[in-house]
Amino acid sequence: MALSNIRLFTKKIFDEYAREFGERKALKLIESIHNSVFLNDTLRLWDKQNHVPTYQEIQKVVGAINWFVFSKRETTAVGMLVMLVKWEEQINQPKQLVSPLVSMQTALEILDWLRVYSEAAHSYMQEIIDSTLVASNKLTLIENLHKHSKVSNITKIAYNIPRDNIFQTKTIEPSSLIFSIQEGDDIKGEIFSELPTQILRDFSNNGYAYDYNGIAHEFKGEYLELFVTDTIEKTDHKIKLEVSTPDTAYSIDKSRKKIALKIKPASFECTIDKHGISFTHKNGWLFMIGGNTEEWIFS
Repeated sequence: MALSNIRLFTKKIFDEYAREFGERKALKLIESIHNSVFLNDTLRLWDKQNHVPTYQEIQKVVGAINWFVFSKRETTAVGMLVMLVKWEEQINQPKQLVSPLVSMQTALEILDWLRVYSEAAHSYMQEIIDSTLVASNKLTLIENLHKHSKVSNITKIAYNIPRDNIFQTKTIEPSSLIFSIQEGDDIKGEIFSELPTQILRDFSNNGYAYDYNGIAHEFKGEYLELFVTDTIEKTDHKIKLEVSTPDTAYSIDKSRKKIALKIKPASFECTIDKHGISFTHKNGWLFMIGGNTEEWIFS
């Protein structure tokens, strides 16, 4: 398995730390992190809660470990990075809670906040991002989707809704999609929050969905989870899938509790080619994710 970007980044900072403070102290730092009962209990709690930690929360945990109580800023920083790597690889990667870029941003915040290794960190970060983009750009979109399960840095979409005489292209804030071309697998992601209300009508009752207690909730696109039901066409240059929605979607309330909502099940086609990923419904609408595929980041 390839090393995660946050591990590669942390190793570069760790090597600088070891050169400055000695290999023995650097190894003791790693041992203190890995052997901390409090830290490992916290990671288990965050795993249970699907929690994405801030750098302040990571500092509170590392700062509570005896070995770090009177440590230098450099030692605290590297300890926080090592904990961040553990969270990324043990929790975020399996669950895909957020883009790996979020962990990279948190790493920079740690070093900027403690004012250590900042200049080198930004240089290392750019090196890693550039190498990731180069590696991904050597593959076609379909090859990347065979190899990876998440697409990030999606910034362009388009949709066509003939019944409402709507055609629009949009530039959006960087978004992501968890995607699979395997039958039975899920397709979901924050990108579906960009679905216009005219499309959401096909899954809801005038923009609302009812829970199993009969209470109406505003229906949002990010609640959708699609699954692949069949492969219609598959070549080196184009894949066409049949995808469906179940009759239940899930929203999250303020206490992070899942609420099951009854929705209208639907089937439609998903096409993947050099232009991007598009979804087409029998009612005639099309939702296209593409326009900047050369800038997409795969993980």
